[in-house]
Amino acid sequence: MLHRKHLQAVPFENPDIPLGRKIELNLEKLERKIVSNLRGGFCYELNGLFYALLKEIGFEVKMISARVFGDEKIGQEFDHMALVVSLDEDWLVDVGFGDSFLEPIRMELGLKQKDPGGFFIIREHDAKYLRLEASKDDLNYVPKYLFSLAERQLEDYAGMCEYHQTSLESSFTRERKCTLATEKGSVTIRDNHFIETIAGQKIFREIANDEEFRQILKEYFQIEIM
Repeated sequence: MLHRKHLQAVPFENPDIPLGRKIELNLEKLERKIVSNLRGGFCYELNGLFYALLKEIGFEVKMISARVFGDEKIGQEFDHMALVVSLDEDWLVDVGFGDSFLEPIRMELGLKQKDPGGFFIIREHDAKYLRLEASKDDLNYVPKYLFSLAERQLEDYAGMCEYHQTSLESSFTRERKCTLATEKGSVTIRDNHFIETIAGQKIFREIANDEEFRQILKEYFQIEIM
């Protein structure tokens, strides 16, 4: 329930990056941005603060490193942050991967798991990594990211957090991103396009200018960029 509610309340977003506003992996600053200023963030911010929340209320949780599959290559170590929560068994938790699974994924190899976001499965990739795959139809599965179960610390992600804010090779510097889960699907900004997904059907709308971009941020994501 916490996982789903977080995805429906706190957007995955990056408008600060194109504006050149530095993101620091400091829990006090993350809490101020996301909780006090009612903003979202990208994986290091969202999963970093969610980790602190889960820890505070008594969950056994650890940060893990993931490498995201891109169009032509796989990302570096610490390319993405995800979490593993241990209850009676281990669960993959990720509130910082945009439009993805709404409920935690059971860490059971080869088990196909149905979610409002689609179908998901974890497979063994090699001796070091596991691989998360996703499908919309339970037929064609696409690899999303590799991950290992080694426990990491927030500061371990600092280098890649800087990379995604400054490198022209990072999609975060090349396009505006924002997505939020809804009861019927999701709302998403992808650069100059606004996409509303309702019951699997996508409605596309071109964003004409910066004023309209800010208006959509405010109306659909409750974000005001000052």
